[in-house]
Amino acid sequence: MGMKVSARTEPSVQEILHSPAFVPWKTFDLRNIDVTPVGPEGAVISYRAIATRAPASKDDPRDVEFDALCSSTWRFEDGKWRMCLHQQTMSA
Repeated sequence: MGMKVSARTEPSVQEILHSPAFVPWKTFDLRNIDVTPVGPEGAVISYRAIATRAPASKDDPRDVEFDALCSSTWRFEDGKWRMCLHQQTMSA
């Protein structure tokens, strides 16, 4: 099950990242990175992400493995790159 988060949602991206329940990645590898410009101030970045992180529960000793095809749309606004949209699909 997915969820939509942004600077305007409840909880916001910042709240999730600073939550005690947030488990950061231990390792990650980005493969097949492709950048497609969308005009002078935008781009779509697509890649495969392979990552591991510690289990969320102390009862499960195994690291969590993640393998997904991802794409993000970015725009340059007010001197900063801002993510407009991110999508990921678990890889088989």
